[in-house]
Amino acid sequence: MQSRRTNDKEGFTLAELLVVMAIISLISAIVISNTINSRSIARDSARASDVTSIQNGLNLYFVDHRNYPPTLAPLVPTYMSAIPIDPLTGGSYNYAAIDTNGNPSTCESYHVGAAVENSGFVGLNQDADAPAAPLVCTGSANDFNGTAANCVGINPGSPDTCFDLEL
Repeated sequence: MQSRRTNDKEGFTLAELLVVMAIISLISAIVISNTINSRSIARDSARASDVTSIQNGLNLYFVDHRNYPPTLAPLVPTYMSAIPIDPLTGGSYNYAAIDTNGNPSTCESYHVGAAVENSGFVGLNQDADAPAAPLVCTGSANDFNGTAANCVGINPGSPDTCFDLEL
C-alpha cells in the first residue's frame, strides 16, 4: 500500500504567478504598440498611393485639355472612378491648381498632397517638398497656403509631415 505525502504542495506560488503576469503584460504592451504603429504606417502608404493616383488622373486630364482643372471634381468619372479620401479622417486631399504664366484662367501646374501621421514615413524622402503655391488659378482653393491638415510643404525648422507632388 502506498502512503500519501501530506506535506507536498501542488500548484504555483504567488510570486511565480506575479512574474508570469508581468511577462505577459510586457509582451502585450509591445505587441499593441507595434500594431498601432503598423496601422498608421499603412494609412500613410495609402495616402501616398492616393496622391499618386490623383497625379495620374491630373496628367491624363492635361493630355486632353492642355491645362489642369481648378478642382479635382472634373477628373470623375473620365480620368478617375472617384476622388480618393483620407483613410483615417475621410477628408479630401490638398490640391491647388497653379497659374505659372500670368493667366489665372488656365492652370499650367498643380500641387497635390496629404498630411501623414509619421514624420519618419519613407515616402517623405521621395516627394516634392514644394513651398506653398503662390498663384492659384481662378476657382481653385489654395490648400497649401494655410495650415489645412498640417500640409504646407517644408517649413525650415519643422518636421516634414506632408507627402506632396507637383508639376
